[in-house]
Amino acid sequence: MYISDRTGRRLYRVGFDMPEGATAENRADVETLVSFATGAWPLNIALDLGTRKMYWTDRVRGIIYRMNMDVPPGATAEDRTDIEPVVDGLTEPVGLAFDDVTKRLYFTELAGRVSRCNLDGSQQEVILTTASASGIALAHLPKETP
Repeated sequence: MYISDRTGRRLYRVGFDMPEGATAENRADVETLVSFATGAWPLNIALDLGTRKMYWTDRVRGIIYRMNMDVPPGATAEDRTDIEPVVDGLTEPVGLAFDDVTKRLYFTELAGRVSRCNLDGSQQEVILTTASASGIALAHLPKETP
């Protein structure tokens, strides 16, 4: 599982299963993937398992970021250098989803926009406006057969 902690300014990874003898407070399998000292407010996470890239929204900075799912060798959660902005200039981006079929990102902004873009941030387009867009989930439904 991948978890964001907006007030702690961190992104974590932890196993699905609780290690034997561990509790929620003391489990040793929690890996901090990124930790920001100030400024950041990571919220929603999307994973591209094919390329092992992780995307997340930063509501305070108005940016969608990308980085490797694993901390690079020799780096730490505090000093990793593989973090890159994908889309910036957003108004409180919150929701985020990765479409593994079309290889695009879909995201929401509290300003009421639902948008999509390529994985490099290009071809960004607003596809819906609402009063206040927040969460988003994607599903490719199977075609019905006669």
